[in-house]
Amino acid sequence: MPVVELKGDLLASDCKVIAHGCNCFRTMGSGVARAIRQRYPRAYDADLATSYGDRSKLGSYSAVYDKQDDRWIVNLYTQFTFGTKPVELDYEALEKGLQCLKALSEPDWKIGLPMIGCGLAGGNWTRVKAIIETVFNDRTVYIYQL
Repeated sequence: MPVVELKGDLLASDCKVIAHGCNCFRTMGSGVARAIRQRYPRAYDADLATSYGDRSKLGSYSAVYDKQDDRWIVNLYTQFTFGTKPVELDYEALEKGLQCLKALSEPDWKIGLPMIGCGLAGGNWTRVKAIIETVFNDRTVYIYQL
């Protein structure tokens, strides 16, 4: 199934699941993570409940259900740190996290992602999109870009 790329605000979408990439240091201090932290503070609380600076978090996730918006917010641990290398995104962790996301969600749920790992984490969109298409080979995933 296709990846549908849209212009718009992921947080204003009608997606049942919103997922984004996080580092392993519980910051959620910039980019999409910051916007999620501000709008969904419980998603940040879920991040804070994980261990600080733990490399073993790569490829895992934390998640919360927001009753008001009737949606899941999923923090995918796709990069170890932030701001020290040109590419922080860990492609293997991204793939594992997306596999978790697929297992967590129902087949009929609309899943929305930013251009995950391709902003501040420096990932290559062609490679990231191919990973998304491989993992979600039987579903449509919506990619939002402001």
